[in-house]
Parts: sequence; C-alpha cells; structure tokens
Amino acid sequence: MVMERSKNEIVVVGAVYPGVEFFLDDYFNSLERQTNSEFDLLLVNDGFKGLDSLLEKRSLNWICENVTGSISLNRRILIHKALEMGYRKIIFTDTDDTFEENRVEVLNNMLDKDPVIVNDLDILDIQGNKIIKRYFSKRYSEAEMITKNYLLTGNLMGFSNTAVQSEVFRDIPALQSGESIAFDWYLWSSVLLLGNNARFTSETSTKYRIYENNTAGLPQLLDEENILKGVEVKRQHYDLMAKLNNEYSALMKEYNWLSKKIEIKPWRQKYIEALKSHAIDNHIWWENIRTPSEVGII
Repeated sequence: MVMERSKNEIVVVGAVYPGVEFFLDDYFNSLERQTNSEFDLLLVNDGFKGLDSLLEKRSLNWICENVTGSISLNRRILIHKALEMGYRKIIFTDTDDTFEENRVEVLNNMLDKDPVIVNDLDILDIQGNKIIKRYFSKRYSEAEMITKNYLLTGNLMGFSNTAVQSEVFRDIPALQSGESIAFDWYLWSSVLLLGNNARFTSETSTKYRIYENNTAGLPQLLDEENILKGVEVKRQHYDLMAKLNNEYSALMKEYNWLSKKIEIKPWRQKYIEALKSHAIDNHIWWENIRTPSEVGII
C-alpha cells in the first residue's frame, strides 16, 4: 500500500530489510514521539514481509515503496523518490536506530538557515542501553561548520544523523552511479565537494545502536576482520572520489597499494599492531584505518 503525499514539506526517510524487524517497534515509537509531527515517513522495503500491516497500526503518515537492490541502489531510489515527490527537507534515518524526541524539530529549524545538518550520536548497545552520550561532541563544537576536508580520512555523516535541503541533491554525481560499501560517506563527500557545507549540532541526537550486523559501528574495533574490511572500504571510496576530484588521487593510489600489500600475512600483522598503537580516540567512521606512512611503517 502506498499513501498519497500529504501537505508536509518535511520527509523522514529510511530503508527496511529482513533482519531489522527486531528494532522497528522502537524506531516507529521514536518517530511517533517527535515534538514536531508535521512530516511524512518514506520507506523503501527490500524484502521484508508484513511491513504494511505494521505501518497501518501507526499514527505516522507513511509512504512505502518496494525495491530490490544493493544498499547503494536502494538509497539512491529513496532519495530520488523524495525529490520526485517535491519535499523541501529530507531527514535521514536508519531503521535500527531511534532518535531524541526533538530531532525533527531541531533539524527542521536548522535547515531554514543551512543546507546540510549533521547531528550528534548517543551510542547504544543492542538492548538499547546507552554506552556513550554525545559521542561527536567530544570532537566538534556546537554549530561548527563541517567542510569537505572533515571527510577526507573518515566520516562523521551517516544516514542516521543527517538532514538536507532537497535542492542540494540536484546534479550530485553520487546519486547517479558508483557502488560503495560506505555509500553515506561517498554521498556526503560528493555533496561537500561542491561547496555545500554542513552544520554540526548536539542539540539533538540519533541513538545509534551497535550490534554485529552494523556495516560500521562506533567505536570501531581494530581487529583483523574490521581492518581488512576498512581497507577495502577506503580503497573503494577513494577510487570513486578520484573520479570526481584529483585531490583524492594520491589516497586512491595508497589504498590500492595497501589492499595488495596487506595480503602478505607477516606484513599484515605488523600493520595491524601499528594501527592499534596509533589509534585515534573518539574517532569517526573509518578514521582509524590509516596508511602505513601515517602509522610509521612502510
């Protein structure tokens, strides 16, 4: 079932998929408790059975579109659908997270002044217990401007803690092509590369749930599995970004080299130990995956 778009100018967007059903009640509850309820909820559903029946029990004004594709493709479909429907402001969510009750209100107000907003995170365990409060505030100050250089070696702009004026997404290359494990990093890097700076706020937060199915948790563990994954994420990311701007070419070459070098087991262990000994406190996503020269090895 697809409901018609209401008169709201704000849309909250998210993706649903098999496995996320354990968190949907918390997700919907947090949206129903928002202090500003003048928004629509636009979801893409990749294979989850029974979503419509869950939504029909809710007071949310919802729109659901069935999709089948990769994470990158489904995110693109979601954004294009929001643009096609004429929403002026887009607030992103991950459906395994929850949100402070003032999130829509704060982001809506801030989007009247700035084109892109990134809000803070409260880190939760799988049961929803708070582990770290206001994680990003330990690095960034209220109303700090986030430029493209902030996303050069890592990412603080996920799909669960960002919002945008929809006009920003016109003619963004990342919305046209390019498969990426870290599609959020690729998308927002593309946006900021074009001069659309973001504003940070800790006046509201996303309650970011950490569990084994996260593409990237925070803080990210520096074990062998996560390091190998992180190297591939960064190699892929810089390959894509180098197609948009030459300033990423050096990083592209370094991570293409690293992805081959790390296959040598004795050198891999040396690299892993170097990363651990040079770990950055309160790091952002992927920031602790670094080049050998950054951690003092060759």
